[in-house]
Parts: sequence; C-alpha cells; structure tokens
Amino acid sequence: MFDPHLMIPLTDVENDRYFSKIDLSKGYWQILVRQEEIPKMAFVTIINRHNEFLRIPIWMMSSGAILTHAVKKLERGVNHVDDYVDDILVHTPTWEKDMRTLLKRLQQANFKLRPTKCVLGVQR
Repeated sequence: MFDPHLMIPLTDVENDRYFSKIDLSKGYWQILVRQEEIPKMAFVTIINRHNEFLRIPIWMMSSGAILTHAVKKLERGVNHVDDYVDDILVHTPTWEKDMRTLLKRLQQANFKLRPTKCVLGVQR
C-alpha cells in the first residue's frame, strides 16, 4: 500500500548518520479512551454481559487516525522523525539530541516499545 506521508525526500537524510526504527508495542491498546467516551464504547455479549473498552480497540474505524494523531503530537518539535502507523523512524546527524528527546517523550507518554522489533543507532 502506498502512503505519500511515508515518503522521505532523499535530501532530508543525506546528512544523517544514525538511523533508528522504534516499534510501539500494541500501539492502539496503549491509548486510553477518554472517560466521557467510555460509555459510547460499550457492548453486550451473547450472555448479556456488559463490557466497556478502556483502551482504543483496533477494529474501530477511527483507531488509525487516533494513533497517528497521538504519535504526531509526540513528535511535534523533534527534528528528523517520521512515522508510519506504530513505527517511528528516526534519522539524525548526531545521536544525542533528537533521539534522547524522542525517547524521553515516549517514556513520559507511557508508551511501551517492542524491543525485538526496534533497531537503534544504525550508522551509515
């Protein structure tokens, strides 16, 4: 599937030395449903059991947009960062500033990463 937002102009990475891919573990499930929206997410099972989602379910029509918005908000003001669904791509000329800022924001937002799918600091 072609996504024009994923296209990174080659001129944006020509001076970059370090490349990383950060994978959010179960990205959708990490986003909490706002308290006032929880009743709207309710459903009843075949045995008449009432359930409510406290986290964004992947099957919801706007789940992708909600996740993308959360990731974009997290990246705001950090240079050399692009994203695609639950993957964050970082291309930087120096390791320190941009990567540290992004990792700190991920920690503050309580996002969990999937270490087995992350690739950090690959040098050109």
